[in-house]
Amino acid sequence: FWRYNISLPIADQEKFFEYSVNNGAMNRVYIAGYSQRWRWFFHSCNGFSNDISPEKQEKLGGANVLWNDMFTLHSKQPYHVQVGGGDQLYCDDVFLTNALKGWLGIVSHKDRDKAVFTKTVADEVSDFYFKNYVKCFGSGTFALALAQIPYSFVTDDHDIFDGYGSYPDRLQSSPYFQGIGAIALRFFLLFQHHTTFQRAKIDNYIGVKSFSWFKNFGNSTAIVGFDNRSERSINQTLSYESYDMVFNTMEKELPPDCKHLMVILGIPICYPRFAVVESAMQGWQSIQHSLSFHKLFGKTGAMEQILNQFGQPELLDDLLDHWTAAPRMNERSQLIWRLQHIARNRNIRITFLSGDVHCCGAGTFHSTKFVSPPNDFRYMCQIVSSAIVNAPPPNIVTDALHQTAITYNLDDYTSEDMISLFSNDVDGTKLNNQKLLPRRNYCSVMEDSNTNNIMFTLRVENL
Repeated sequence: FWRYNISLPIADQEKFFEYSVNNGAMNRVYIAGYSQRWRWFFHSCNGFSNDISPEKQEKLGGANVLWNDMFTLHSKQPYHVQVGGGDQLYCDDVFLTNALKGWLGIVSHKDRDKAVFTKTVADEVSDFYFKNYVKCFGSGTFALALAQIPYSFVTDDHDIFDGYGSYPDRLQSSPYFQGIGAIALRFFLLFQHHTTFQRAKIDNYIGVKSFSWFKNFGNSTAIVGFDNRSERSINQTLSYESYDMVFNTMEKELPPDCKHLMVILGIPICYPRFAVVESAMQGWQSIQHSLSFHKLFGKTGAMEQILNQFGQPELLDDLLDHWTAAPRMNERSQLIWRLQHIARNRNIRITFLSGDVHCCGAGTFHSTKFVSPPNDFRYMCQIVSSAIVNAPPPNIVTDALHQTAITYNLDDYTSEDMISLFSNDVDGTKLNNQKLLPRRNYCSVMEDSNTNNIMFTLRVENL
């Protein structure tokens, strides 16, 4: 693989340049002016999972609907960058390769956990990921977006495979899981970041064994993308050493005029609590009878199938991939407190953007005792935008989540809740559940140069 570094001067006003590859189609890329506020958009879950039938995909209008809508906006007010919140493609079908089907067929758990990840297996797995990237990144309107709008992406599980990092330790640490993960991350770095394991630190990616990043979107907005998969285990999302590296970078590189810090997390950190869905639906047995487990947790089903093949599921908390799963709650609190420290010391507004869950909505952290948002360093919005392609969950899922979308206390000083954002559906129907909308969407982000306010617009499919 070859990489070409191209440096372009930033002018006082917005400019564009055009390029082509091998005398192919001409692509135009827009670059913001030096003092201009950037226009960008956030998306996630850019593909259909393997449990969405071709008929359902066709009924939804296929994969290009919202990408086409984005280009309609881009033609009027060009975007300067796109941010992907994970699942830029779906790689769950790696388990359909002959090499991995053979491994899954091993009856003994001990033999399976210790099976050697051979070069032959690695070659077949590598071939799958390479071809999947070529297919997914080289077709449809998404390919045009990659060619014309610069991008910064974080990884989520489907960029590797469903639920990666949240499996029981014996499985997550097995040679096969580690081998598949290493290959998936190699191609993630190659196709999504144009770097390698060896070059990642030189190219300013941050972490001990992870690849977080920090960037400035103009003079007043900074953005940090946390890699919440590469180091993930069932008990920890990111190592403390990697957190320190990311926060040290932010402390050094946040511009003095920065007004906004965007925090990209694959999974929402402010979201209804799965831990109490069991009681809300009168027991886990009721959940099993009323809807598939994977639909409730935003999974495709591959995770469920793999766990079943390994004699799982075990405990409910062990299967949860979310920040509010019991083993992750302390880590979650520590992350929020560290961000509150930055917000207070730097007088910066912090906003989370996340995907994963196949619906859209918004939540807030805020001071428990009322403080007006402009003066409240604890005030942090969570924008949830998912999926730009994948199918939304059935209404029973959002019904269950709404039952747990109440106010929670992070500590004695900070509360969190979801916002009643949707009084009506896209067809005008009045909604009883107003906090989450199960429709395909993406989020357009614009900054008002007069007020310094950032406007997040959820572009929701009208279908």
